[in-house]
This record gives sequence, structure tokens and C-alpha cells, in this order.
Amino acid sequence: MASGDRSAEREAQAERLGTTIGRRVDTAMSSEREQKEGKRLRKERKQAEGALTSGLIFSALFGALLVFQGGWFWGFPLVFLGVLPAVKGIMSLRRVGVSQRRQAPAPPDPQTEVLRIARRHHGRVTPALVAIDTALSVAEAEGALNLLVRDGHAAMTVADDGRVEYEFREFLPPAAGSRGR
Repeated sequence: MASGDRSAEREAQAERLGTTIGRRVDTAMSSEREQKEGKRLRKERKQAEGALTSGLIFSALFGALLVFQGGWFWGFPLVFLGVLPAVKGIMSLRRVGVSQRRQAPAPPDPQTEVLRIARRHHGRVTPALVAIDTALSVAEAEGALNLLVRDGHAAMTVADDGRVEYEFREFLPPAAGSRGR
């Protein structure tokens, strides 16, 4: 009867964790979009820094020519090759800076973290091992592992010493796992 209570408690924990993981999966799906947005923002920032740098260099060059050589001829390149690109670079940097501040990092997906740990440990993990390598508690780690088992991504095995292990066949070394392909 005690083992039945424990399994019912484990199922309830897995269900609670499943709800939490479902919410986290939704945010993880948007993390790919956020990564693309971050890449775009980094590219824009680099371009803005280039415009600012070249604008300042040309402003200094044509400003010096205007002052020392005289003549209004140097005023046009000063404005169009120096001042305007510098102003454009400053405005772009401000826009990119505001966009980057608005972009908040997404919380890591527990199932993805478990899979990374399983790959790092050659396909065999325990809830305690997952909990050590992540911010998850042992119960949350066990729930995430049980969800992966339920979805067919892992298999639960009992070692000779009675320890419960979770086996991810695609991460097992070739001699230990059957590829079946």
C-alpha cells in the first residue's frame, strides 16, 4: 500500500510539473524567435557603431580641412560624410540599446536541460544528477524525466544496485545502446 501511495504521489508531482513544463515549453518556443531577434540586434548594433565611427573620423578630417584650408568646399563633405552618418549611428545605437533592454532572457526549458545533461553523461542520468546540474529540485527533475519517458524519449531502468536511471538511447555510446536503424 505504501508503494501505491508513493506512485500516486509521483504521478501527481509529474502532473503538476507537466503543467509547469507546458508553460515553460511555450516560452522556450519563443526563445528561438528571441535568439533570431538578438542576432539581428547585434548586427544592427555593429552597423550603427561603424556608421558612428566613420562619421566621427570624416567629421574630424573634413573639419580640420575646413578650419586649416578654409573655403566652404570642405563643408559639404563634412556634413554629408561626417555629421550625418555620425548622427545616424547615434540614433541607431539608441534604438538598438532600447530594444536590447526590452528583450528579457527566457527561462530555460527543463526538458531541454535534461536532454543536454543526458547527452553530456552519455545517455544515463538520475534525478539527483539532473538536479545537481540544473536549478531544478530532485522532484522537478524526476517529473521532467518521467514526462520524457511518457513521451517516448527515454526509458526508465533499475540498476543492479536498485538505483533508478533514465536511459536516452540516442545518447548512449554505440556499444551500449542499440541503434535499431
